[in-house]
Amino acid sequence: MKYTFDISQSDGYVLALLTGDLTIRNASSIAEDFRKVAGLNVAIEVQNPTDLDLSFIQLLVHTIYTLSQQGVRASIKVSVKDADINLLKNTGFTQLLQLAANNA
Repeated sequence: MKYTFDISQSDGYVLALLTGDLTIRNASSIAEDFRKVAGLNVAIEVQNPTDLDLSFIQLLVHTIYTLSQQGVRASIKVSVKDADINLLKNTGFTQLLQLAANNA
């Protein structure tokens, strides 16, 4: 299954919207897409993916870390199903878990 990575410009930042199959099957393509926003102020929105796994979560966390090291602003909005909330909880990604709970 495929994923989508849509980029749009808005008021001094880039909105990156991700949905679909956010798993190891697409990890290299997703990493390449994340490189497109390197050095830019970005709002990343994960919107009800059909599949989500730890490899995507690690890519997301690494991207946010890298952007912060570049001195740019980055935010995340996460809307996921209950099974994905359990994945976030069981893997210790409590900050993403809090974002997912706030957007449910």
